[in-house]
Amino acid sequence: MKKSLILSISLMSLFNACNQKENKENSQEQQTEATSKKTKRFENTEVITTFDINKIPVSKQEIGTFPYLSSPEGYVYNNEKSKNYEEKYFCFNDSLLTKIGGKYFFSKILKKEDNKNEYEKSFVIKSYENAIKKLGGIQIYEGVYNKKAQNLISKENPASFEDLNNDLSRKNIQFLLKVPSGNIWFELSIHDRDNEIFFTVIQEEGFKQTISILKADEIKKQLDKTGKAILYINFDTDKATLKDDGNTAVSEIAKVMQNDINLKVSI
Repeated sequence: MKKSLILSISLMSLFNACNQKENKENSQEQQTEATSKKTKRFENTEVITTFDINKIPVSKQEIGTFPYLSSPEGYVYNNEKSKNYEEKYFCFNDSLLTKIGGKYFFSKILKKEDNKNEYEKSFVIKSYENAIKKLGGIQIYEGVYNKKAQNLISKENPASFEDLNNDLSRKNIQFLLKVPSGNIWFELSIHDRDNEIFFTVIQEEGFKQTISILKADEIKKQLDKTGKAILYINFDTDKATLKDDGNTAVSEIAKVMQNDINLKVSI
């Protein structure tokens, strides 16, 4: 039986390099505007005019459990989604995008059936602004993404974008809350024609790898049973060097190949 090893090489370093190039270009465009270190106020919520995450204070408030905020009075969450990990773009200085990954919550905010009033977007937005500020968070962005940002998001098309119906014409209001355990990001996404607001929360954290490295004997068992074994080799971000688990994987592959000179490898 023909046996083969199929190697999956992590392209995260190349992808991040492209993102860094994009962010660098965006940052250069903002240099002429980012000369003031002052903040301005928007309806009692601080808005960062020059973003430096290291200068944002860590909140000591009790924040409760994920997703931390309930819907406002007279409104209800609908079509809720929760994921262990998802990625989403957040914006600073009008055009500087950064991709945040972590525990993910998404929901539409709809009016309750027994709420006889019109859908009050200003009330809903204000409710979240006040709640996030009370927890110690700040507003970091408000507006519609510029063309460069829209092109980047459309090209990557993350699942979080699909939750927004792939609609880049929506106005986004984004917040950041820093707590001792990490960063929590909030977004309200609004469209003038809709009687609904989309609400997203990401509890930032690195991706937790739950797939372990196969040892040489396990690789051989898969080869003997199915004729192939699929392995993953991870590189350091933006580097040509292997991560620790990548080195371990290569070492185990080498052991198998030393014992079977006829083994075929494909990438």
